[in-house]
Formats: sequence, C-alpha cells, structure tokens
Amino acid sequence: MQLLTSTAACPRRPLLVSYFPRCDWVIMSYRRACGRGRSQPMGAAWMARERRQPRQPLSTRPAATRVPPSQRQRVQSCRRAADTTRRARAAPARCTRVTPKTAPCAQPYRTRRPPPRTLHARRRPAMKYNGVDIDFDPNAKDDTVTAAQETTTSRRKERVDLVWRDLSFSVMVAAKKDASSAPPAPPPPEALVAEAEAPLKRARHPKHVEKQILQSMSGAVRAGSMLAVMGSSGAGKTSLLNLLAGRITSKNARAAGAVFVNGKPREYASFKKLAAYVLQDDDMFAELTVKEQLTYAALLRLPASMPREKKLLRVQRVIQELGLAKVQHTMVGNQIVRGISGGERKRLNIGAELVTDPALLFLDEPTTGLDSFNALNVMTSLRQLASNGRTIVSTIHQPRSSIFALFDQLCLLSEGRVMYFGPARDAVPYFASLSFQSPAQFNPADFFLDLLSVDPRSKEREDATKARVEYLGDRFVNQAAPLPIEHPDHDVEAPVAAQPDTSAEGPHDDRLMDTEFQSSWLNEFFVLCGRSLKLARRERTANGVRLGQVFFFSIILGLIWLNNGRTDDDGGAARLSLGGVLFFIIINQAFGGVFAVIFGFPLERSIITRERASSTYRTSSYFLSKTLTDFPKTLFFNTLFCLIVYWMVGLNPTVGAFFVFILVIFLTSFVSESLAIAVSVMTGDAQSAAGIIPVFIILGVLFGGFFIGASELDGWIAWAKWLSFVFYAFNALGKNEFGGREFDNPQIQAANKAALNTFNDLSMWENIAGLCGILVIFRLMGYLFLHYLRGPKFLKF
Repeated sequence: MQLLTSTAACPRRPLLVSYFPRCDWVIMSYRRACGRGRSQPMGAAWMARERRQPRQPLSTRPAATRVPPSQRQRVQSCRRAADTTRRARAAPARCTRVTPKTAPCAQPYRTRRPPPRTLHARRRPAMKYNGVDIDFDPNAKDDTVTAAQETTTSRRKERVDLVWRDLSFSVMVAAKKDASSAPPAPPPPEALVAEAEAPLKRARHPKHVEKQILQSMSGAVRAGSMLAVMGSSGAGKTSLLNLLAGRITSKNARAAGAVFVNGKPREYASFKKLAAYVLQDDDMFAELTVKEQLTYAALLRLPASMPREKKLLRVQRVIQELGLAKVQHTMVGNQIVRGISGGERKRLNIGAELVTDPALLFLDEPTTGLDSFNALNVMTSLRQLASNGRTIVSTIHQPRSSIFALFDQLCLLSEGRVMYFGPARDAVPYFASLSFQSPAQFNPADFFLDLLSVDPRSKEREDATKARVEYLGDRFVNQAAPLPIEHPDHDVEAPVAAQPDTSAEGPHDDRLMDTEFQSSWLNEFFVLCGRSLKLARRERTANGVRLGQVFFFSIILGLIWLNNGRTDDDGGAARLSLGGVLFFIIINQAFGGVFAVIFGFPLERSIITRERASSTYRTSSYFLSKTLTDFPKTLFFNTLFCLIVYWMVGLNPTVGAFFVFILVIFLTSFVSESLAIAVSVMTGDAQSAAGIIPVFIILGVLFGGFFIGASELDGWIAWAKWLSFVFYAFNALGKNEFGGREFDNPQIQAANKAALNTFNDLSMWENIAGLCGILVIFRLMGYLFLHYLRGPKFLKF
C-alpha cells in the first residue's frame, strides 16, 4: 500500500507512517485525530479522497470535529514512543523511499502489508513468573552466541574451498543366488556339441560381485558455508563423507574421482592438518571432565613448540565457543556415572577436534540420539563455526525445520545418486518445477525424504519409487552445470576482515608441523601416563567390585585351608593339600585379571582407534604408558589378596618366600590381563573375546601340572605344557613353598619331599623367568595387533 503524504495537509502523517508502518492502531488514532473516527484501517478509496480533498488544519475546524484532549495526548505519546524506538534501534526503518528527494512534502512510501490475522491485534504484554520473563516465540531467531562467546570465538584466516568431481565408490560383496529367478534357457545344439568336445571343466560361479555405492558425484562447498548431506538410510551419505574426508576403511573397495582443495588436487599429508572428522559415536572416557578431555586433546595434538599456557588458553576458547563453560568441571559420564547431557556430549566431541583449529570440519550424523532441542543447539553451534570462516560438511538424517533453515547448501542422495545439489532455499522450488510440490506448512526435510526414499513394502510400491528416483536423478544430471575447480576468492564473502593476530597465542606458534605427529614421543608418553593414572583412580565402580572380590575370595580360601601349613600332627597330609590351595589361587587370580580387562578395554580400544585416526599419538607411546600404569593397580590388588590368604593358610613363614609369592601371583594376574588385551584387540568386540579367552585359560589349567604331573605328560602333546603360563606359575609357587624346608617330624619332612618331587625340574627362578617370557609375548602380541591389525588404514585414490 502506497501513501501520498503532504505536510501542508497534516505534518503528523508521514512521521506516524514511517515510524509505525505495520501498526494499524496508530493509523486509526491518527484518523481520529484528523476528525475521521472510523474504526477500519485506511484503504485505497479513502486515500484517493484524501488526495482530492485535503483536510483543513486543526485550528480552522469546527469545534465539533476537533480532536479531544485525550486523543490528542494519545497521538503525542505515540510520537514520543516512535522517536524513542527509532533512536534505540540500530537497524534502519522498515519504510523505504522509492523516489528521489524532490518535493519532500509529497514523497511516496512503500510499506509492508501485515499478515491478515494480525491486522487488529495488539501486542501481548510480556509474561513473567516470579519476576522472570518467560515469553516464548517459536519463530524468533535462535541466537545462542553470547557476548562472551563472541569475544573468544576465533576467526579463521585460512579458508578452504572443497570441490569434488565424478566420485564413485564400490565394494565387493558376497554373491547371492536368486532362487526366484527363472531357470536359464537350454543352450542350442551347436553349443552342446562344442561342450562335449571340449575338455571337462567344472563350472565356477563368482563368489563376490561388485556393488556400486556411489555413482559419479560432483559438488562444491565454499569457505564460511555449511553443507548438509541428506538421504534415507543406505543412500550413501556416510560413504560420500568418508570419501571427501579421505577416511574410507572398507576392504575390497574401489574409489575413483578427484577432490580439489582450494583449486589444487588433495594431498593427504597436508589435508590432515586442514580437516577434522567427528564420528557419529561419542566414545569418550566417562571419568574425565569436559575440560580435562579437551586439555588432553590439546596437549597431544598441538605443536610441541606451543607453550603449555597457550594450549590451555586454546582449550578455554573452544569451551566458550561451544557453550560448555557451565559444565567444564562436570564428568562426561555414561550409563553408570552421571554426567553431561547428550547435546553437551556431542558438542564436546566436536570440541575435541576443534582444538587444532581446523578450517574444514566433517561430521557424521551429529544429531543422532538427540532430541529436537539439543539437536538444534548442536547445529546452531556448527552454524556459528561456519560463520567464523570454517567449512562445514555434515550428514544428517531428518532435521527439524529450524535446523534445515541453518543450511547454506543441500545435497540430496538416493540409491547412490545425487538428486539435488545447490542452495538449500532453492530445493523446494526446484522440485516444484518438476511437478513435485511440497505441501504448505510442511517440513522440507520430511518432504524430501518421503519423495526420495524407496518403499519396499510391496513390489508395486518399490517399482514406482525406484522409477521416481531414477527420473529425478536423470533430470538433475541433465541440467546440472559443471563446477569450477579454481579457488574463487572473489565469490566468497569473508565473514570478517582479516585482522592481525593479537591474541595471547601469538601469530606463529599455533601452526601445525608438517610431521604426522605434532608432539614428541616422550611428551606423549608422560601425558598418556597421567591420563591413565587419573582414569585408574576414578574408576570407582570397577575398583569397588574388584576390591570386593579380593576380600571375598581371600577370606573364603583362608577359611577353607586355615592353618594347613602349620599343622604337624596329621602325618603330613596337610602339607600335601597345600598344592591344591596354590593351584586354586593361580586359577582365581588368572580369571580375575581376565575379567578386569575384558569388559572395559573394548570401549577404550574404540577411543584409541578414533584418536589414532586423527594422528593424536603413536601406538607405542600409548601401549607402553598403559602397561606401566596398569602395573601399580594390579600390584595393589594382588598384594592385598596375598596379605590375607598367605598368613591365614600358614604358608612358608620366611620374608623372602612371602615376597616371592607376591611376585608370582602378580605376574600371573598381569599375564592374564595381557592375554585379555591381545585377544580383545584381535577379535574386536567383548563378546567374541569372552568366548575365546576362557579356552586359553582352561588349556593352561589342563597343562598346568596339577591334574597331570609334569613327568606324566609324555608323547606328542608334551610340548603343550611349555606354552602354559599356569604351568610356570604353579611350579614356581611349589618350589617356593616346599623347596629348602626342614621339619623335625620325619613324616612331615617325607611328605614335603614327596610334594616337591611332583613339580618340574626347573628351579624357582627359571619358572619365574618362563612366566616373564610369556608376559612379554602376550604384551607384544597385543601391541602388534593394535598397531597393524586394528590400526587406521585409509583408501587413497
């Protein structure tokens, strides 16, 4: 609606319309002040009459048509409120002039027509409860970046544009025989004759076939923007993300295409310094706080030339940037330990990758497992990271409408093909141009997934949806324009001008080195030792359970064989029974060491794999630090066990024999832990390891020398005893208890000598050396499995 105003007619009108272009009650008040007390808003007919018949000045009107004092005061208050509002607002006025500044008293104005439902609505007063404003506007702009966050948020000066051309990806899968297919047609007679004359050959069916996952995908994402990759389950979202990030780990896979970084072909060595990858699973140590998680990541991943104080300052900046300041001293937690929420856990997972200040960030399903509110908080944080100059590429399954509005670009996938790639705001008009109109007031993300998903509920629906997907894919391929590869600096508007680095970190010491690992081996070792010791102290549930087991079994065994080593009035029968308690102690400690590792290490292994994929530290520094930090905890529990059971049973009372007993029991428990680590790494999951490890323990018990004596085990299977750690431990304890003992009672002396003859011919220290050798072998196997078998191996193309 256009309003021609004239200051001669009434000087108040242009001010009111320019200050309140969408408030009809101001216009109605103005109409009453001019003598027209109608309740309806001004229309085109009334404006035409006003232009033809200008109103008289207020001073010349009859008294009956003059404005009452109350209405005049109301209009004046409106003018004062308008002046105050205009001074307070930083944004320009809604009303804009459309003609040059000629005839200032008769310039037209263009105003926005308000929605019909708000023509006569008055603004609702703010709702308050206990003095707190509790108003809620679902359409309000979600701005969660506080002033503190804005001052600590880093502004990227190194910007990355990513372009990919004709990416394809396929894997080899096992061939399946289609039983529903029709039998092949009989061959012609000529083929039968040729087959009969040819030498007999066995028909071979292919065991593996090639399955195409992605087909000829091209796209680009510019610095300072956020790209969302959407599609139904199995559409190829994660495969495309892994191809772009260079993290394809599938075996028997083939990839083709090209990826360009700032107009140049991607180099994997330098690309790892620019990019970071956030996995879908938030695997983190539950016993560490938010700040400690980020601190250890910074100490391990930032350059060694960067001082520790500046690394801690970087951690604090990441905490502020992601809005984690209120929970920075809260433990992460898990199902047992209470900790942070799911949204905060996801932001912490992102923050662990942000400590290196990457210019390019890949995220795999960052909203998985979150409610809509926490999902919005996470995506808003990512939106802020993109606004600061980073390039964000994220897969997402089904975002809410407010999350969809945060995306700059959208890539829709189905059946391994691109259905749409372009600005997110143009996706709905694009499909509408293809006669697929999104319903009004409908979430665009839901519409796209319904449109591009294959419906397998019936054969007819599956054929129809597959035909629709093929049609949309062909239409996009036919009209898609080729993407430029060069680095378009002039096309991307920087969110902030490049400023000299005046932060406390300095301009140069935060640059990542060209080496694979940023920190030295020695620094990695000490940092990982500190983290492992802290985790060992805070594992209260596991430590409490193991402590209870120590007290329970030590007291039970002590009561069963109470004072058997001190009895001398039974003709030596009690001395002979000591072999049983020694053997049972070894079995108990072996299984105790296994179960202390088998259910806790698989989670730790997943964390280690994620950190190694980001080149956080070396495998050797981690494994040696874990070996040394497990030493005091294992020694403590085994020493406590020996203090109780040794003196209750009444074993060899000499001090040397007691410490040898502790040494052998400790080595036995440590060997079983090493076996559990090696098998857990080899199998990859706790269930498989729990089924395999008892087999090794039982075989060790069978050849341990208690059920079958060392001299009785002959023949082709005799060599198996030398592979049993139980064999060395049991013989070492037997030599320690029965060797070199002298008794006044000849019957007890004879029983002691008879018991000593049941053990092997090796000395006590030779058996201990054999036990140490098996310990080294199991530890070395665990390291080799972790480094080579379970190490991150990415496909390069």
